[in-house]
Amino acid sequence: MKNFSLAFLVLLLGLSSTGFGQTKIEMMIEGRKFKNTETGLVIQYGYISPLNTYGITFTNKNGVKFYFMNCDKNVSSDELSMILRSCMNPDDGSGVGTIYVFQKRFIIQASDGRMVYDLVE
Repeated sequence: MKNFSLAFLVLLLGLSSTGFGQTKIEMMIEGRKFKNTETGLVIQYGYISPLNTYGITFTNKNGVKFYFMNCDKNVSSDELSMILRSCMNPDDGSGVGTIYVFQKRFIIQASDGRMVYDLVE
Protein backbone atom coordinates (compact mmCIF):
# COMPACT_ATOMS: atom_id res chain seq x y z
CA MET A 1 0.00 0.00 0.00
CA LYS A 2 2.90 2.37 0.75
CA ASN A 3 4.32 1.77 -2.73
CA PHE A 4 0.96 2.54 -4.31
CA SER A 5 0.62 5.79 -2.30
CA LEU A 6 4.15 6.85 -3.20
CA ALA A 7 3.61 6.05 -6.87
CA PHE A 8 0.34 8.02 -6.87
CA LEU A 9 2.06 11.01 -5.23
CA VAL A 10 4.91 10.94 -7.77
CA LEU A 11 2.37 10.75 -10.61
CA LEU A 12 0.37 13.64 -9.16
CA LEU A 13 3.45 15.83 -8.72
CA GLY A 14 4.61 14.99 -12.23
CA LEU A 15 1.28 16.03 -13.71
CA SER A 16 1.16 19.30 -11.81
CA SER A 17 4.63 20.29 -12.98
CA THR A 18 3.60 19.87 -16.62
CA GLY A 19 0.44 21.96 -16.28
CA PHE A 20 -1.92 18.99 -16.61
CA GLY A 21 -1.18 18.37 -20.25
CA GLN A 22 -0.29 21.87 -21.35
CA THR A 23 2.35 21.70 -24.08
CA LYS A 24 5.65 23.60 -24.21
CA ILE A 25 4.39 26.03 -26.85
CA GLU A 26 1.26 26.78 -24.81
CA MET A 27 3.35 27.48 -21.71
CA MET A 28 5.68 29.75 -23.72
CA ILE A 29 2.91 31.89 -25.23
CA GLU A 30 0.11 31.85 -22.68
CA GLY A 31 -0.81 35.37 -21.64
CA ARG A 32 1.82 36.99 -23.85
CA LYS A 33 0.79 39.65 -26.32
CA PHE A 34 1.44 39.57 -30.06
CA LYS A 35 0.73 42.65 -32.19
CA ASN A 36 0.10 43.29 -35.87
CA THR A 37 1.89 46.57 -36.69
CA GLU A 38 -0.41 47.39 -39.63
CA THR A 39 -3.74 47.10 -37.83
CA GLY A 40 -2.76 47.54 -34.18
CA LEU A 41 -4.67 44.37 -33.29
CA VAL A 42 -3.25 42.40 -30.37
CA ILE A 43 -3.73 38.65 -30.06
CA GLN A 44 -3.31 36.48 -26.95
CA TYR A 45 -3.67 32.77 -26.30
CA GLY A 46 -4.82 31.55 -22.92
CA TYR A 47 -7.65 31.11 -20.50
CA ILE A 48 -10.72 33.24 -21.26
CA SER A 49 -12.47 33.67 -17.92
CA PRO A 50 -15.79 35.03 -19.28
CA LEU A 51 -16.11 31.84 -21.36
CA ASN A 52 -14.47 29.45 -18.86
CA THR A 53 -12.27 27.95 -21.58
CA TYR A 54 -9.00 28.39 -23.42
CA GLY A 55 -8.80 30.20 -26.73
CA ILE A 56 -7.72 33.29 -28.60
CA THR A 57 -8.47 36.88 -27.60
CA PHE A 58 -8.14 39.78 -30.03
CA THR A 59 -8.02 43.32 -28.66
CA ASN A 60 -8.42 46.31 -30.98
CA LYS A 61 -6.98 49.83 -30.56
CA ASN A 62 -10.05 50.87 -28.55
CA GLY A 63 -9.66 48.02 -26.07
CA VAL A 64 -12.63 46.03 -27.41
CA LYS A 65 -12.08 42.27 -27.05
CA PHE A 66 -13.14 39.53 -29.45
CA TYR A 67 -12.96 35.90 -28.33
CA PHE A 68 -12.48 32.71 -30.32
CA MET A 69 -12.79 29.30 -28.69
CA ASN A 70 -13.11 25.55 -29.38
CA CYS A 71 -10.05 25.59 -31.62
CA ASP A 72 -8.79 22.35 -33.16
CA LYS A 73 -5.20 22.20 -31.93
CA ASN A 74 -2.33 20.41 -33.68
CA VAL A 75 0.97 20.62 -31.76
CA SER A 76 4.29 19.75 -33.44
CA SER A 77 6.16 16.69 -32.15
CA ASP A 78 8.83 18.89 -30.51
CA GLU A 79 6.03 21.01 -28.95
CA LEU A 80 7.62 24.25 -30.19
CA SER A 81 4.82 25.23 -32.58
CA MET A 82 1.15 24.55 -33.12
CA ILE A 83 -1.64 25.12 -35.58
CA LEU A 84 -5.09 26.27 -34.45
CA ARG A 85 -8.05 25.74 -36.78
CA SER A 86 -11.81 26.19 -36.63
CA CYS A 87 -11.70 28.70 -33.77
CA MET A 88 -15.23 30.00 -33.27
CA ASN A 89 -16.52 33.35 -32.08
CA PRO A 90 -19.20 32.53 -29.47
CA ASP A 91 -21.23 35.64 -30.35
CA ASP A 92 -21.79 35.04 -34.05
CA GLY A 93 -20.17 31.68 -34.91
CA SER A 94 -17.63 33.27 -37.24
CA GLY A 95 -14.10 31.93 -37.62
CA VAL A 96 -10.67 33.48 -37.86
CA GLY A 97 -8.78 31.25 -40.32
CA THR A 98 -5.79 29.03 -39.63
CA ILE A 99 -3.44 30.26 -36.92
CA TYR A 100 0.22 29.19 -37.02
CA VAL A 101 1.73 29.69 -33.57
CA PHE A 102 5.42 30.04 -32.79
CA GLN A 103 7.26 31.25 -29.70
CA LYS A 104 7.63 34.82 -31.00
CA ARG A 105 5.07 35.01 -33.80
CA PHE A 106 1.48 34.23 -34.76
CA ILE A 107 0.59 33.99 -38.45
CA ILE A 108 -3.08 33.96 -39.40
CA GLN A 109 -3.96 32.67 -42.85
CA ALA A 110 -7.52 33.26 -44.03
CA SER A 111 -9.30 33.37 -47.37
CA ASP A 112 -8.80 37.14 -47.53
CA GLY A 113 -5.06 37.14 -46.82
CA ARG A 114 -2.37 36.69 -44.23
CA MET A 115 -1.56 38.69 -41.08
CA VAL A 116 1.58 38.45 -38.94
CA TYR A 117 1.61 39.21 -35.22
CA ASP A 118 4.96 39.63 -33.48
CA LEU A 119 5.66 39.22 -29.78
CA VAL A 120 5.39 42.46 -27.78
CA GLU A 121 8.42 42.49 -25.46
